[in-house]
Amino acid sequence: MIAGCVPCTTNDECDDGDPCTTDTCNLNVCRHDTTCDDGDPCTIEDHCANGTCTGTPLDCNDGAACTDDSCDGGTCFHDPNNARCTGSNECAQATCQPGPGADAQGCVTDSSSFENTACSDDMNPCTTDLCHAGTCTHDPVSDQNGCSPVVPSYNRALDLRAGVERLLVYMNDEAQVGGNTGSRLDDDLAAVAVDLDGTAAVLAGRTPDAGDPQVAGIVRPVRGIPLALTTIAQQRGRVALLWARAAPAHVVSFLGAVSAGRRQGDLTPDAASELRRNGRFLLAGTKLLKRDVKNLQRTFSVFQR
Repeated sequence: MIAGCVPCTTNDECDDGDPCTTDTCNLNVCRHDTTCDDGDPCTIEDHCANGTCTGTPLDCNDGAACTDDSCDGGTCFHDPNNARCTGSNECAQATCQPGPGADAQGCVTDSSSFENTACSDDMNPCTTDLCHAGTCTHDPVSDQNGCSPVVPSYNRALDLRAGVERLLVYMNDEAQVGGNTGSRLDDDLAAVAVDLDGTAAVLAGRTPDAGDPQVAGIVRPVRGIPLALTTIAQQRGRVALLWARAAPAHVVSFLGAVSAGRRQGDLTPDAASELRRNGRFLLAGTKLLKRDVKNLQRTFSVFQR
């Protein structure tokens, strides 16, 4: 036995407290080899540095910026993160799919499933707002003359809808409505909003959220002259009337709820007066809208001969 060496029987007896050595008992003699393992399977090239065993992190970068790269148990993972893809909009969807067909970020943009679907309204009822090749386009309708009579009614519907929103804001922020009057007023104004939204949507050539109503019958001839129901104004006016004609009755219900709320003490005199004043403007406006939309059915540019 070498002088100064302590005989050993197990590896534990040879532990010198240095993490950078591998301590073993070999033939009753302790050996301290300068190799180390940091115990992390996600590192390579483990080595000793300043008395500490350390390794170089495993490179899991797959080169695709849209993936979250990580290491677990010595295996690299590349989780797709669609939020890192910037090509998404209302007419296209970008997803993280590294591989053939992907861009430099690893993203693939699909617009085919959105083709010819409705997109953001440009507030012009005489354009067609559709997705095309990943972009929202606003192409003029082919019959501009047949569409132009729609514009005033459409703008009136939008103005009235904005008035409903102002009433709702006033009720919620200033009127301090008590009892069950608040819910009654909200319900009536919500009904008016649906009427106006439906009217505006149809006049713009869109399908209202509540569904496109089925229309029966035809427009009656005016003064004995058969109409050719070929203009856009006639077609849209006939359907829009199904929405516009309900609005005045809902405003009347709102005004009735205001009066009842005042009698019950749910509204202050000032609040009731303000709601009544705006309600009357709204009633007059919805009646005019109903008349205008009805008159669209009588506009024509072509006679049957």
